[in-house]
Amino acid sequence: MGPRSGHIGIGDLPDELLLEIMRISPQREHAIFLRLSKKFYALGVTSLYRAIHITTSGTVPKITSTICEDSEKSRELALNVRCFEMVLNTSLPASHSPKAIASSLVKILASITNLNRLQLYAEGDSMSIFHNISYDAHSFPELKTLDIVFHPLDRYASTFFPFLKRHPLLETLIVQIHNNEHRRVSPHTFSGSIPLPKLRTCYGPLKVLKHLLPVAAPLLSTISLDLTELAGCLPGMVERDLEPLLKLSELRERRQSSLPETLNFRLVLSAFDIVITDAAFRFLPSDVARLSIHCKYVNDLDRKLRDLLDKENLKRFKSLKRFSLTRWSEEVQPSESEKESFDLLAKRLRQMCPSIEIVDLGPYTY
Repeated sequence: MGPRSGHIGIGDLPDELLLEIMRISPQREHAIFLRLSKKFYALGVTSLYRAIHITTSGTVPKITSTICEDSEKSRELALNVRCFEMVLNTSLPASHSPKAIASSLVKILASITNLNRLQLYAEGDSMSIFHNISYDAHSFPELKTLDIVFHPLDRYASTFFPFLKRHPLLETLIVQIHNNEHRRVSPHTFSGSIPLPKLRTCYGPLKVLKHLLPVAAPLLSTISLDLTELAGCLPGMVERDLEPLLKLSELRERRQSSLPETLNFRLVLSAFDIVITDAAFRFLPSDVARLSIHCKYVNDLDRKLRDLLDKENLKRFKSLKRFSLTRWSEEVQPSESEKESFDLLAKRLRQMCPSIEIVDLGPYTY
């Protein structure tokens, strides 16, 4: 790879520059680059495995054979992994055994202990891979971001909640429940609070966040609370289950001087429910700066929003800058009469909360 006929080849570039080229290259191009020479491979193989992205189940055994072998080089590669993302959006091939894939995945997770970011996501029958994983055997002392999906959570509760407690450096936590697995009954295998002092961003269902919010970190600035499991519940049950929000409010009042400047709160509902929304508005911290309601289904949006405004609980939010009410899909455009109603409702919102600067209603922004 040396110079020929007075020309300088890429192999003559300084190692620092070659490493930078590899760093900014997509993973596929990075891997191709390593095949060009032994020098490139020796120089860049460690950085190639610094971030592992898996989109097919067949890749898991290949990764296992590379970083889980009983050799010094494999251990070095494993300990240099900082990001592991496994996102399976396709069905599991008939030739792939979920237990075998899970066994390989467990070996990988046991080896890559220096992770900063971990994402485990699957859809359809690929989700069965995660059914064979227990979280009590894993620990990542430097973990800062966790993005995970469950199907259902109850199956993992006894090991997942203790897993969270072992990771106090978490800054971002995203927990998703498979669409078909929202259950009214929360798992009874764990009780108590989970202090995560570094947490800044938290997305998840009530059955998870109820363990975090009562001892919420002073750095927490963004919360997305999935209340799908409360659909159809009586007011008394809703208020009881939303008590962690009240505890969060009390906690923030006591720590006012040390809190972030803004608190963004997002409520996720299957359908726009006055009972749930009204209770949440009464229990939410009063210093919310951005409040969003995200619904899968909204019938008679303008009428339901009027009913909600009649309760006047939005007046509590003296620092509210933006209010949004959106549907998961805005493909159906409101009629002209609905548009006029939205215009009036936006004005009423501003009158009720003078601090509001932006109002989002359906597809319209005011």
